Amino acid sequence: MIPILMDILERCPSEISKIPRVIVATFRNLLEKPRDVLVRRSNALLMIQNKLLQCMTIMENRTDLIHDPEYIDDFNIVRDILSACVSALTSFDEYYLELKSGRLKWSVVHTSKRFWVENAHRLNDNKYELLKILIDLLNMSKNHTALCIAAHDVGEYAKNYQRGKIVANKLGAKEALIKLLHHRHPAVKFHVLKSLQVLMLDDHELYTFEKEGLGRRVAKKRDESIGFGL
Repeated sequence: MIPILMDILERCPSEISKIPRVIVATFRNLLEKPRDVLVRRSNALLMIQNKLLQCMTIMENRTDLIHDPEYIDDFNIVRDILSACVSALTSFDEYYLELKSGRLKWSVVHTSKRFWVENAHRLNDNKYELLKILIDLLNMSKNHTALCIAAHDVGEYAKNYQRGKIVANKLGAKEALIKLLHHRHPAVKFHVLKSLQVLMLDDHELYTFEKEGLGRRVAKKRDESIGFGL
């Protein structure tokens, strides 16, 4: 909804003042009303990604709106919340915004070991939203850089999150990667193979992936006897 509202706001003729009033009030509600703090933060990040702050800088000069106290109140609150969010952006926020934009590029958030150790589990947030984006990119993207990064990130998730292999495979990561094994670009094949290696390695323990996204630990029985079949 936020990208659609932003598109309407940017295309709205300057002589129409009702539409900006309604949209800014809606943005305020999206930033304040949800009880879940993750939803409020996700909305704020999406507004930042869609360049609402830049748009608001232009809107400040609209003389047809500056005399509406309700609009000014909404406007200032939205701007203050987003400005505070920008000031507190973390490396994971940057990663989130990049994935949501669909325009992936090699950056520190993808290649940093520390980033993945600290944040791999956060790809589970919001019903595995970011992990699903990565898998969708593997299935649909035609850009070889995006494919390389998506394959790399799936592998890092599986490597650094305890149940990562089970979750990623349950969501179709392995199948998506296998389809790319014969990709014409050598870099894509390289990252696909590395990711598949992680996903297909045996673990000492397996975890079931249930419908609700919860895991139940299952001990994997290991045969400790060694013989020659005699």
